Amino acid sequence: MVWAQIALLLTFLLYPGLLVCQAPPTEAPATSKGANPPLPQLETSSGPPSSSGQSSDQAKQPGQSSSVAPGVLSISGKVTAVEGGALSGASVWVAFLTTPEKHLAETRSDARGYFVLPLPSGPEVRQTSGLVVGAEYPDGLAARELLDLTGLPPDAPLPLLLRRAGENYDEPSPSAIDDWLFQRLKPFQRTRQGSRDSPRAFESVLNLYRRRPADWSTLAAVVDCLPRTNEPAARLLAAVALMRAGAWAGAANVLSSLNARDYERDRALLEGIRWNILRRPEEAIRRLQQALGETGESSLAHLELGRASVLAEDWVAALQRLDPALREKRLAPHALYLRAQCLMALGDLEGASHEAKALSQRVKKKRLPPPVRTFVADVLGRLEERSIQPLRSVLTQPIAELQKAVPNLADLDSTSLPPSEGLSGILKQVGANIEKFFRDFASTSALEVIRQARLDSKGRSHSVRMAEMYYVFLQKKSKGQPMLEEYRGTGDGRLLNIGGLDDGFMVTSGFASSLIVFHPFIQPGVDYRFLGRQDLSGRPVYVLGFAQRPQDSHAIGVFRSTHRKGSIPVHVQGLAWISADQFQVLRLRTDLLQPMKEAGLVRETSEIDYRPYHFVTSPKIFTLPSRVTVSIEWGRKRLRNEHIFSRFWLFQVDVESEEVGGGGKSSEVPRSTGGR
Repeated sequence: MVWAQIALLLTFLLYPGLLVCQAPPTEAPATSKGANPPLPQLETSSGPPSSSGQSSDQAKQPGQSSSVAPGVLSISGKVTAVEGGALSGASVWVAFLTTPEKHLAETRSDARGYFVLPLPSGPEVRQTSGLVVGAEYPDGLAARELLDLTGLPPDAPLPLLLRRAGENYDEPSPSAIDDWLFQRLKPFQRTRQGSRDSPRAFESVLNLYRRRPADWSTLAAVVDCLPRTNEPAARLLAAVALMRAGAWAGAANVLSSLNARDYERDRALLEGIRWNILRRPEEAIRRLQQALGETGESSLAHLELGRASVLAEDWVAALQRLDPALREKRLAPHALYLRAQCLMALGDLEGASHEAKALSQRVKKKRLPPPVRTFVADVLGRLEERSIQPLRSVLTQPIAELQKAVPNLADLDSTSLPPSEGLSGILKQVGANIEKFFRDFASTSALEVIRQARLDSKGRSHSVRMAEMYYVFLQKKSKGQPMLEEYRGTGDGRLLNIGGLDDGFMVTSGFASSLIVFHPFIQPGVDYRFLGRQDLSGRPVYVLGFAQRPQDSHAIGVFRSTHRKGSIPVHVQGLAWISADQFQVLRLRTDLLQPMKEAGLVRETSEIDYRPYHFVTSPKIFTLPSRVTVSIEWGRKRLRNEHIFSRFWLFQVDVESEEVGGGGKSSEVPRSTGGR
């Protein structure tokens, strides 16, 4: 039986009547070696709000001391997530390290993440060497900085970097670092340096940390021990304790003062781990390679070197660097998880599934961190569609039916209420973010790995082919309005046609633009439903259902098959997982509003995972697709495409009119004029 030729083009448009112009990039987009968030720097053009009532123009700039009232000091700074992006509404406080539960002052960060914390300047404050500034965020993010250790006076600006609480295999493991530290200090012997009581004081603090590493009293004891001992190992302990508390600047200063020759590799290892926590893979790789030296005997260093390669999206190097960590019982689960991520990014679903199974065999399901548990279940389900079912109506179906049709909704809390602003408040916030995304979007390219598969009646792949190419997201305007066009091309700038329609595969594209379903321009023609709250990879999210009204909205997709002329407009319904803190779409699923009988299309399901990308050359953060799965049932045929995006790269383009192809059609071809 000869396969009919089919092409599915999911083209999401900001305004109706505009078709994607298929043209290649004329220069190869470079890989995004610098696409990871830098350490946040306080802006010098506009400072934090002044608590003395002066205007922002009159307020002191970050980096300058600012006295908010006679006799009152101020601690100013900015609260930022490690992943990038300022956090507004974070709770910020200052206290003595010995009594952190008794806050001397409290405030919240403003819309840009800035804060000014007035602090009474009594003698007990001015003379103390143990002030701690802390910040928390509703979804478990936390950070601490000790003013005496960072070398900053109380009125200097502080960058507070918040990372998520709890164990997660995406980040260095505090328990694994502790294991390394205790093993490293096991043969510790008292030195003759310093006072007679110096080594004994350190040993006492080390034993205290071994018993209660996360207690505030332990951190206070570790900090108090530093000026009373000359033992270099005490600085290793202090750096580890400070990183556990989220005091990144304090840990960096302690490590910088560790100059003992015997501890050079230890210092390099901890500095590399710190850079990994802060998502700076280039610096992490440099320091971790120094930590390994010629012997390469540290399993923890190999694990973190592999993690840094994952952050840099160098998948092949990561797989090689993670191998030695597999031999260490405590580190193997982390290595298996990271290897599964690499294999997924390379399009090797079978290999990723093998690593995920090995992880689930080593660690019981209930003991896996929730985000890791979700990842393992997702990977193991990728080879088969299993329980994916078409949606009848996200607006009217009972929650129990939706949960049966959509496995990702299994732990949805449908009894929870929306925020105080209600559904309209969520739509307003997410709509503003989507509008800003299309307005500020910078032309971006990425490396795309696509896996095209034909499935059997049970949803298992029986014919697969893969390709790697460049994918370009190009910002354009039509009639003064922003839109995105998406292209595929080769490294030398030639248009790449991946259809392979003669072999019965399909073409899918238009993924970044799919967020348009929440654009304020589109919202009036869409009905929305609040379904509940859920955790998605450790983050609290609101889950919304949506469905277009065909009579009030233009189709945001098209379906084309080669055995019939023209294209059929596609109206969609679906689900969205929206972060409860920043109202960003983290995951989107779209389904047909109803089967397209005239085309024989029974089901079309698109699942898109997004993540924020913070480029070193731009202060803005763009929410871009990281993984996309498109599945269809067309007559008796079942097809599925997997798309993995990595190595995003900003570039500038000049658009020229150029004849492309043999038919003489005019197309606008992007020309890169500068990498980012």
